[in-house]
Amino acid sequence: MWEKHKSKLIIAIVCLVAAGGLYVIRGGGEKKLRPDKLPFVCVETGKIYWIKRGRTLILPLENPDTGRRTLMPVVQKDGQWYVVRRHAGALTDLTEQGLNKVVDPDTLLVRK
Repeated sequence: MWEKHKSKLIIAIVCLVAAGGLYVIRGGGEKKLRPDKLPFVCVETGKIYWIKRGRTLILPLENPDTGRRTLMPVVQKDGQWYVVRRHAGALTDLTEQGLNKVVDPDTLLVRK
């Protein structure tokens, strides 16, 4: 009887090992934590705003204090804020309109 089912048993063990490997690789079933809010900078004032994730974001976002569309997404590196590189085109538009007063258009660094 063992010989008859040996190949099926080997296939089942291989599948279980593969499934276990995927489980471990993907974080052991733990959900990756994503923040519920994302940082944005007002390119006029340099103030950082935390905007709730989950809504449609058309850049630049409207600044809730001024009503102008001057909020750009940022990331923090080495204690400094930088506009997200893939959105540099929108920053260029804000710079041309004279609204960008705090972000270096070349390095994307938010100046203090």
